[in-house]
Amino acid sequence: MNEDYKKRIYEIFDKNGLSDEEKDDLFYIIKKIVVHPEFIKRMNRIIVSKTKKPLGERIITDACITYLLCKNKRKVNVSVAVKIAMFHDLYPVRRKTSKKVETSKFRNKHGFRHPIEAVINAYNWYPELFPNNLETKMIIDGIIHHMFPIPVTKVKNFKLNANELNNYDETKNLPKYIIDDIVESTERGSLINFSLTRSKYKEGRIVYEAERKRDRKR
Repeated sequence: MNEDYKKRIYEIFDKNGLSDEEKDDLFYIIKKIVVHPEFIKRMNRIIVSKTKKPLGERIITDACITYLLCKNKRKVNVSVAVKIAMFHDLYPVRRKTSKKVETSKFRNKHGFRHPIEAVINAYNWYPELFPNNLETKMIIDGIIHHMFPIPVTKVKNFKLNANELNNYDETKNLPKYIIDDIVESTERGSLINFSLTRSKYKEGRIVYEAERKRDRKR
């Protein structure tokens, strides 16, 4: 890893008040994530219009807040919570040349579907971090419901298509257990086309809390 890039990440840690020991601990959890070319792209492009900051910086900020919140709670899997924070906004970077999703349909609005896109990207870029076990279920459920109380588009039998997902082509790489976890999570608390519930795991609810705290600090 480029030392300047690592220094930049540690500067984000500094801004969020982490101690030297906490910085090293958090970096150990996220280092495999931040070196991926797609994450680096999100560190180098201004794609968050509200803050004029790169999406990658905002994601790491959420991971910092999540990490610190975990320290004050009992029986929390810190690694899982931080991974949810690192993956929750890995939606596709929009390009003029990409196929435009039919956003005229209410259920296809970015806020409703981008958690599903984030899960798809996270698995495709970091498959080794998604084994077929409980931790993967926790991570997927946390990503899916991180926008609560904003609902997420319900996926029934994985019927979403190229007109509803910016990264639909990548769904062909998903193993059945990942698809099953996405379907199960979006069908929980569902009403017609949407799931209206928070994550059922403490780790996912902490990331939701971290996002709200970050927004209040803006």
